[in-house]
Amino acid sequence: MLQHLESRLPKGAFWRNLTLVAGGTAAGQVLSVAASPALSRLYAPSDFGLLSVYGSLVSIVAVVSSLAYNHAIPAPESDEEGANLTALSLTLVVLASILSAIIVVAFSLRLENYFGVPGFAQYVAMVPLGVLGLSAYETLSQWAARRKSFGLIAKTSVQRGALQTGIQLGGGICRFGTAGLVVGQLVGQWAGTVQIARRTWRDDAEVFRSITRGTLRHALRKYRRFPLFTLPGAMLNAIDSNSTTLLFAHFFGATTTGYFALGNRLIAIPFMLVGSSAQKVFYPAAAAAKHKGTLAHETQETFRRLLRVVLPIVSVMTVCAPELFVVLMGREWREAGVYMQWLSLRACFTMLVFPLTPLIFVLDRQAIGTVFSGVQLVVRVGAVCIGSHFDDPRLAVALLGLGTGVLWLGYLIYLLAASGNRVRHALRQLLSEGSIACAIASPIVVAKLLHASDWGVTLTAGGASALGTVLVLWRSLGR
Repeated sequence: MLQHLESRLPKGAFWRNLTLVAGGTAAGQVLSVAASPALSRLYAPSDFGLLSVYGSLVSIVAVVSSLAYNHAIPAPESDEEGANLTALSLTLVVLASILSAIIVVAFSLRLENYFGVPGFAQYVAMVPLGVLGLSAYETLSQWAARRKSFGLIAKTSVQRGALQTGIQLGGGICRFGTAGLVVGQLVGQWAGTVQIARRTWRDDAEVFRSITRGTLRHALRKYRRFPLFTLPGAMLNAIDSNSTTLLFAHFFGATTTGYFALGNRLIAIPFMLVGSSAQKVFYPAAAAAKHKGTLAHETQETFRRLLRVVLPIVSVMTVCAPELFVVLMGREWREAGVYMQWLSLRACFTMLVFPLTPLIFVLDRQAIGTVFSGVQLVVRVGAVCIGSHFDDPRLAVALLGLGTGVLWLGYLIYLLAASGNRVRHALRQLLSEGSIACAIASPIVVAKLLHASDWGVTLTAGGASALGTVLVLWRSLGR
């Protein structure tokens, strides 16, 4: 399927590679989206709340586990240095997983009491296993991206999504409760890791056999700026991204956290399809463009492509989220759709900026990423704390979405300027593409003004999405 889709694309490397990565991610995520209506009826909101706490802890520890050396893998000109960085990252991941196992088991009951999620202590031992699977996959996928093995990344993305969704559905049908969700996510994290490790060893064993203790020490020293400057930023970013879920659990309980978690889960789908996939493609392209002196042009072209894809997605999602949740998940999940609306501004600029963040590595400005993550963490924590003071989770989500959205816009302006682009021209592009996106979403607004039913609004959104998809494909791929 992926090969067929690739053959129908233009010869441009960006779109061909992005389709491979995003296509594989999409195949896995489509399964998750298709299963969401069933999962929302098989599991209670509190089950999703516990799953989100587990996933947040895994994500935070996973980012620290490799000391950010995995971010350096695409950077070296020689594959030998890239292989040494890969081996170094995997070694650190194993050590971090062992250390995290000791810590979480010792403090399992305290963690359950702090987060206010009953039953969490019996799942905390799975956190180190999740860290090992997730961190190893991220490291090996960086090596695969370096080797332009985007088809491999796509294939493993499909496997991860299929296994996770299948186990979670089976666990729900068998009434396993929260265990079905947690075990499904854990198995999904490991599935792609095993596959990508086998292929890497089969294709690149020779370059990895050349690794010695001396070359590992050399890589450790040569790329020490990554743990010194990138790691604090990555760690702050991980805490920043997951702190909201953990704070929601602490202040508002498991059920409200479940609403927030499911809203975040669905809003993350376009982010994974566009943002994360485009970043994997842009990083090696930006590194090569830096050596050729064409970084400004490469960045501008990537930004232009992202605008045409991201803004229509966000505009439709923002307008119809509550009605969509009622139709797909059930009437009790409307609040999750309201949360999703307030988070749409953040989602928009995150999808635009995240693919461009490798610029801080290419331009050796890792400290900027650290500063940004620190400021965003303060805004996130402040938003949730203000909401908790008024005992109003919706206020917390609104402040969170607006505050972080403005920060991401500022980060976008900085990255465009740092790459050598004119900010005024980029902002004009943003306004122009934004007007087109608003036109695509306008039928949904009319349907809501006419007090259409939830089904009516959702069907109108489907039609607008189909029209927007045709327009995006025509503008991006048809010429």
